[in-house]
Amino acid sequence: MIIRLAIVFLIYIGAATAKELVVDETLTKLDVVPYLTVKLEADPLGPIDILKEGNFEKHLLQESQRPTKNTYWYRLDIKSTLSESKNYYLKTDVHILQYLDFYQINRNRIVSSESWGLKNRTLPDGQYRGVVFPIRLGEKDNTTILIRKQHDGTGLMPLRLLSEEMHIEEGIINNFFWGGIISLLICLAAYNTIIYISNLGLRGWLYPAFQLTAFLHFSASHGFGYLILPTSFVAWLGQHTMFLNFWLAWFGVNFGRTFLESKKRTPSLDKFSRLFLILTPPLALIGYFKSELVLHTYFGPVLTAVFILVISMSLGSYKSGYKPARFFLGSWIFILVGGSVVYLTYSAVIPVNVFTLHSFLIGSLCELILLSVAIADRMRDSESKILTQTLIDQNTELLNKNYYYSYAQRQLDRWAKRHANLYLLVITMEGYFDLVRVLGSTELRRRRKKLALRCFRRLKSFGQLKTFSTPHGERFKMISFDDNLIGMVVDSADGIQTTMAQLLEIWDEGASKDNYFRTVRLRVGTTLLTNHEHNASESFRQAYSALINAKSKDRVWDEYHPRFDKNLSKQLELLSDLTDAIDTDQFFIQIQPKVDLTTQEIVGGEALVRWRHPVKGIIPPCDFIPLAEKSGLIFKISCQVLRLAFNWISLNPQLKSISINLSMFDLPEPRLEVYLDELQFTYEVNPSKIILELTESQSLEQSNEVLTILKRIKNKGYQISIDDFGTGYSSLSYLNKLEPNEIKIDRVFAKDIHKSEFNQVLVKNVVSIAKAFKSRVVIEGVECLEEFELVKKYGCDIGQGFYWSKPIGQSDFENRYLNF
Repeated sequence: MIIRLAIVFLIYIGAATAKELVVDETLTKLDVVPYLTVKLEADPLGPIDILKEGNFEKHLLQESQRPTKNTYWYRLDIKSTLSESKNYYLKTDVHILQYLDFYQINRNRIVSSESWGLKNRTLPDGQYRGVVFPIRLGEKDNTTILIRKQHDGTGLMPLRLLSEEMHIEEGIINNFFWGGIISLLICLAAYNTIIYISNLGLRGWLYPAFQLTAFLHFSASHGFGYLILPTSFVAWLGQHTMFLNFWLAWFGVNFGRTFLESKKRTPSLDKFSRLFLILTPPLALIGYFKSELVLHTYFGPVLTAVFILVISMSLGSYKSGYKPARFFLGSWIFILVGGSVVYLTYSAVIPVNVFTLHSFLIGSLCELILLSVAIADRMRDSESKILTQTLIDQNTELLNKNYYYSYAQRQLDRWAKRHANLYLLVITMEGYFDLVRVLGSTELRRRRKKLALRCFRRLKSFGQLKTFSTPHGERFKMISFDDNLIGMVVDSADGIQTTMAQLLEIWDEGASKDNYFRTVRLRVGTTLLTNHEHNASESFRQAYSALINAKSKDRVWDEYHPRFDKNLSKQLELLSDLTDAIDTDQFFIQIQPKVDLTTQEIVGGEALVRWRHPVKGIIPPCDFIPLAEKSGLIFKISCQVLRLAFNWISLNPQLKSISINLSMFDLPEPRLEVYLDELQFTYEVNPSKIILELTESQSLEQSNEVLTILKRIKNKGYQISIDDFGTGYSSLSYLNKLEPNEIKIDRVFAKDIHKSEFNQVLVKNVVSIAKAFKSRVVIEGVECLEEFELVKKYGCDIGQGFYWSKPIGQSDFENRYLNF
């Protein structure tokens, strides 16, 4: 404020000391404002009559810069001490005055005149060099310059006198300057537009609309539009700059709502923004038929409202955990401060100079750069958010087992080094599923969540629970290993017995207040985490083993002991049977159809392995595949499945493709490529008909060597599919290197998709990612017409699920779909 008053004071001092301007041989560039006197036009008169009438005042200079309908005359007296006649140029950087006339008068005679107003402009021949009035100064001569200005938006300043050499030099510099500015604006805006539209979809059009409006505004207000656009169009823009300002505000707020996700993150402010968006267009359209002075009057409050609204939405979004809002906030601070400076400059509140006149342009360039950073941060945030969502159990809203096995190890190691009595607790609620059968899962999950929150508040009171952090920054105290198996880590400084007593007391107190959970009891298994040889997986196995032992002994809780591992005898028995199954070909495959969502035609099938035990009957894959992976037998099973699939498709050449699942342990196996070559030679199957499916969470853990193997297999003609996409996490760089032919969305995201907004958002995002990598999208688990119609609408290519058929035998598949 002090600096502003000081500058204004200097202008007044300059005006007060206005005197005759002396031009000699050394003058190349001079600000003429201190030499001006001003006269308010009372009656329309010609320049000679105005000059004769006199009464030019010094103190009217500041007043003449404010928005007004008044007409002002400026007088500049020049005394030449030149030894010969020379050309000089009077130049201003203001390009949007409605009426602006220049007159050179010598001895009461008009020597030359030009009109530079938007409504009476006659552009000179040749390239546009700005608002310039040429002056011819004779040898030791006196001349007077009169300038008539009438405009209701801005003032005349700055105004400077240039020698011919300086005028040419400035013209060259201006051409380079504006050429660079135009190129920079177009390149930044085009780059941001591509990124925003690809990231935001159709909503991204708001960004190019905002930038285009800003570009048109700058082209008129700074004059560079005459270099690249039709003169009449730029003149029209110059007469409606305030009208453009209203649309700038409208596009800016609308784009801010989209980028900041204000409907979700700041709903209370979003209501005001919607009201603003409704009111602004009518005001702008009404103002279109009004003068710039009228628009200028009420644009000030609009600009203030925009500033407060956008800043508030940005701060609110940032506080809600949306980190990209900080860059968006910075970009808007630049553009709004720049716009405010220009507004105050045109209002004659702050003095006119090269910086204040171009402050909106400078702010917009900074805004473009920061918005580039903001969209990159938004993409990182979205990727991190998607990752976090895949790490959260949708039923319990707690971290899931994917998080525990993929991300918890570092935190466990760090805690174990600092705490001597750190324990992993695995907890189950016995009797819970009995309640589910009576009450239904939806109602019971709601009540269980309420009970868990009540217990959780008590658990925080003694501060023994450790906090897990997700890549997106969310913090959780508990992990859900399945729908009824919860894990937590506690620091039992007073001993595990004391901690368990506190935990059970908290549960009993919470459950006693809920009629439904009174019959449910906790069962807990614990294991010490300070043994650094144990990884996260082994720690869970030990805690779960203790839980099983507690159940067998009918105890509320138990701590792990190595003797509990004797219970693995059952697994050893199953392992022995599994070995026999491999040797005696007890495995067979069932086929689940894959359907083109557009044509409803069968385009292939997925081969699913089954085990027919001679005594126990059919054993599901979930019971023997994990054991086969741990024991190293999985590759032999995979070979049998591959052989069965190759043989079947060779007997049914009309089938377009068959998908085969590979385990993470198959990929590093050096015999895999050799075996695929053998099968192709034996059965003469086109490799393009074979789709090898890799589970997303597994494939990400592979080394670069495995990635090389997959690319070699793909180069041989086999297709690669990323299976169960969305339940694990694949980085974009990994997908970019692999370039999968197919991305397969897990069944959990198809289930009730017409009722789940989260599932809808995830499916649409996965489809966008797949299309970016030119991969087709397969979605599993489609069970009803509503799910089918929605996944088809969102761009999925192929579907699987009970809506068409459950997995069926090979002969059934042939009879139903192939033998017409």
